[in-house]
Amino acid sequence: MTRQELRNKLARAMDTETSDPAPWSTTELDQVLGEAHQVLCELTGMVERTFYLPLRAATWYYKLSALSTSIILPRRLMEPNNKRRLRARFLTDLDEERRTWETVTGDYPEWWAPVGLDWIAISPSPATGGSYLLLDCVCWPDDALGDGQSLELRPQEEDALLAYAMADCNLWNWKPQRSTALLNEFASMVPASRMRTRLLTRQHSPQGSNGNGTDAPQ
Repeated sequence: MTRQELRNKLARAMDTETSDPAPWSTTELDQVLGEAHQVLCELTGMVERTFYLPLRAATWYYKLSALSTSIILPRRLMEPNNKRRLRARFLTDLDEERRTWETVTGDYPEWWAPVGLDWIAISPSPATGGSYLLLDCVCWPDDALGDGQSLELRPQEEDALLAYAMADCNLWNWKPQRSTALLNEFASMVPASRMRTRLLTRQHSPQGSNGNGTDAPQ
């Protein structure tokens, strides 16, 4: 559901017009929804996304923020053609067990390791570019910055967000009892939505225009 659709549902719930939600402005309702979304994300945790990681020839290090600034940490890498999962290692293990890993090339990477907060290392590196890996990451949910942007929410989480937003609106309308009831309703919805939010997976299409952004090259 997009921000505009959520705003229209909130306006209808508050018994006002969607196009001119007096006494609220569309900007004010967007701010209320933004605050409700932030609270929901803080309580339900992160989401999991899958990115295409374009591989370059003789390259062993890759910067995560070049794929997306929302990435918190990588979880696993998969070689999609053979459906083979790369083995995770510590960087110190690679240094101790395979001293020349930063110079080895091959058909497919076999190992990967986190490097600091924003890099990963793979080995062996492909001798030629053009292939890619699937990278599963834990990420921050995206904020809705435009009316057409969809929020990463399941239906029950949308209901929880609207309950919190309605509680906020009712409090501004000097209806504390109704606001309290809606907050209790919101609280009852959050535990049930927690795991579903964390399991939400979005796979970024390989039809992107470049090899340094979110998507793999064509």
